[in-house]
Amino acid sequence: ESDVDLTLSNRAAFAKEVGADLFVSLHMNANTQSSVYGTEIYYSNNNNKKNNAGLNSEMLSKIFVDNLSKSLGTKNRGVRAEKYTVVHKNTVPAVLIELGFMSNANDFAKISDPSFQYEAAKVIYQTLLQVFKAYPTDR
Repeated sequence: ESDVDLTLSNRAAFAKEVGADLFVSLHMNANTQSSVYGTEIYYSNNNNKKNNAGLNSEMLSKIFVDNLSKSLGTKNRGVRAEKYTVVHKNTVPAVLIELGFMSNANDFAKISDPSFQYEAAKVIYQTLLQVFKAYPTDR
């Protein structure tokens, strides 16, 4: 409802505060080597217990990276476990999506394109629908 800058810890805590079932954080990546490109998803081993529906962060990561890469035609760079605050300090299945690399000219052209952005948002939405159908929370 407002434009407020939350700390990374507060972003992770927000999921618990609002009773969220999942947490998705969308980012654009960068690398010192401009040849690096593609989509990758991060989760944390610290926050990887299965929820009541049987879903954990690693499973959610794999679903997202496969759907995004296939639907958007980006290179599938896979999933990685890291201690990034928004996934590491979370209490629900949580993913950090790195959609593409701003440091790569081809990826940058894609992620700067409004039609690509629309398609990416659509795939994220459709993936969430798929996840809730396969792992219902009974809400």
